[in-house]
Amino acid sequence: MKKPTIKAIAAKVNVAALRDLPHKRWGVKKRPTPAPVQPLIVLATTLSPTQITWLRQLERVKRMRVFAFLQTPAPTPFTALLAAKLPTVEDAIAVVRTMVHTRDLRFIPVLRLDPGATGLARLRMHPLASLPVVPLVDFPSLAEPRTEQPAPGTPHVSLALCGEPALGPTSLQLLPTASPGSVDGPRVSIVMTSYNDEGFIAQALASLTTQTYRNLEIIVVDDASRDGTVAIVRAAAAADPRISVIALEQNQGLFTARNIGMAATSGTFVTFQDADDISRIDRIERCVNAIGSNDYLYGLFVRTLPNGTLTPLNAPSIYQEGIITLFFKRSLLDGVVGYFDPLRVVSDSEYIERFRALRLRAYYLPEVLYFARLRENSLTTTRGPLAIYTVDGKITKSAPQVAYVKEYRRVHRRRGALRWDADPTDRLFAAGPSCLGGNQQRWFNATFPTLNAQTHELVLAHAADTLVRRDAYGGKSLRTLLANLDPAAGVAPRVAVVIASNRAQWVNAAIANIARQNYRNLQVIVVDNSVESNEAAWRAAIAAHNVQGQVLRMPPPHALGACLNAGLEAVATSADVLMKFDDDDYYSPSYVHEQVAVLNAAGGIVGKFPLFYYSFAQGVLYARPGSRSSMQASTHVAGGTLTFATELWRKIPFDNTLTLGEDRNIVARARAQKHPVTTTSLFNHCNIRHPQQTHTWNIAERELFAEATAVATCDWAAVPALVDMVTL
Repeated sequence: MKKPTIKAIAAKVNVAALRDLPHKRWGVKKRPTPAPVQPLIVLATTLSPTQITWLRQLERVKRMRVFAFLQTPAPTPFTALLAAKLPTVEDAIAVVRTMVHTRDLRFIPVLRLDPGATGLARLRMHPLASLPVVPLVDFPSLAEPRTEQPAPGTPHVSLALCGEPALGPTSLQLLPTASPGSVDGPRVSIVMTSYNDEGFIAQALASLTTQTYRNLEIIVVDDASRDGTVAIVRAAAAADPRISVIALEQNQGLFTARNIGMAATSGTFVTFQDADDISRIDRIERCVNAIGSNDYLYGLFVRTLPNGTLTPLNAPSIYQEGIITLFFKRSLLDGVVGYFDPLRVVSDSEYIERFRALRLRAYYLPEVLYFARLRENSLTTTRGPLAIYTVDGKITKSAPQVAYVKEYRRVHRRRGALRWDADPTDRLFAAGPSCLGGNQQRWFNATFPTLNAQTHELVLAHAADTLVRRDAYGGKSLRTLLANLDPAAGVAPRVAVVIASNRAQWVNAAIANIARQNYRNLQVIVVDNSVESNEAAWRAAIAAHNVQGQVLRMPPPHALGACLNAGLEAVATSADVLMKFDDDDYYSPSYVHEQVAVLNAAGGIVGKFPLFYYSFAQGVLYARPGSRSSMQASTHVAGGTLTFATELWRKIPFDNTLTLGEDRNIVARARAQKHPVTTTSLFNHCNIRHPQQTHTWNIAERELFAEATAVATCDWAAVPALVDMVTL
């Protein structure tokens, strides 16, 4: 038998499938495709006990949902709606489409029952394709003046959800399968957040207090409303002991407020409601009965305009899935899931996707038990840099939100620890500063008080990244590392800085870099490599700035690598950490503190890629990030930022023969011996480009700044303040 050739085997390989294999293996578990509910509409003046039994058996055997439209109330175990006059078939279908998932159905059966009739003699199948995509249904419980009236002959009906009386012959009243408070079971905690909702919150609370399920805990967290919302909630709490209120003194943002409410819950299950929305009267009963042994349950909701009219909000259907329908075990808060990411926007999508990423047991309930009101001033309709939607239904996700979604999905795919505490200061993954809330926003504002929306976006993004816990930092954030290192207490490592220089014009500036450091356990060794000695100038600068230091003379032809080794040898016995400074760059006061803090956590070699570059020729401060980011494992760091332990330098000294590339050489040899190379933040350092000056890293400014953006046009005297504004 002839063996197949390599070419023949390769031709049979599905390259696309191989490319997708890692994603399929480690990807986040996708939500199941919801199966549509098959409803059966019944139109009858009333139902006899025999008919009710027969329809109930039909529900169980055929797995259908019965919706009975009646003129006389009957204690049915299925969904029943009371009408002064039976609706038309089109109106009945519009209401059913509002309450269940019928998106993929082509036909819907309608059964007319006369008193005493049996069998299916009057059953008709009605096509759905000829009906409007959005059923013309409104809700008296959301009543406001209509801006538009339905066209003559168009199906239209009003649906009362909370026991309000029907408004007229075309109105329907949903009859609960049980009376309010008649169903008992384990406690369910409902967290409601409010902000300036005085016109709606009484109605929202009524939809909960009239639930058929009795054992409820309703926790309202008011996010520093400026109207009468809190007074309305306290009046409701006085009338119903199941309601409690937490009134925040300062606005925290929706998801921080939700976390506060979730932390106060004591029920077996937890769910949510917004202060301007409506829950169907049997919502909690249906969820408790459906969740079974699953960890969580989610279902469908529909959005309405303020006047109660349905709106699809730029979606292909009125049915939507969202965090607002989530119903889950309280134990998950103390377990693997935890709380919301405390941002001001988008945290709801991350939360539900976190449940799926953790592979928890889920149940999909394809019923509409929740009706969300779309208001002009709500989070859903907010405008500006945090916009998600506009009232006209156009999706306008902002750049920070798009970046956030990509980032959390990347972290979810790793399937590590995804749990959030209620209001942490550190973050699991990056988020833009405009999105921060709670403790994170307070810390950011206090630490970077001069940053605002007009600040360069690169500066804002990297400033917010100081909150992110990094694997390269031992799972800690830069904020935490700096807070735990206290040089003033005398427990920090001893640091020696080496400066090898052959230029006299930067003597004072180079020693000033040492003098301004807030890290005090510090000394400097200067290696004078100039043709004509600059020893006197260096010693004078060291004395003038009151710096602990010494000068070593090594004139040419000593190579730069040999000079660095000689200088480090002179201080190695009195230093735990060694650092290399360039003589013509700017180092912020927090520079050494940050480098040492990261080295303590990461080991190996640490350094940074300069974000800031100042051109003396142009008088412009540039931001030049390139394709490399900060605070992670790296392949290379800038030579003027190298930091390493004395023990590592003993093992891997600089190459004595190199004057160019000695920094790249030592980094490459460290990586070859499996020592980590880690970047610190992009701040604390500014690379200075001088006119008519030979730089070790020789590159034309036109090429260097080709992809850079100008942060400011200013004299050099203004640059330190601009660089220092983003240091910790």
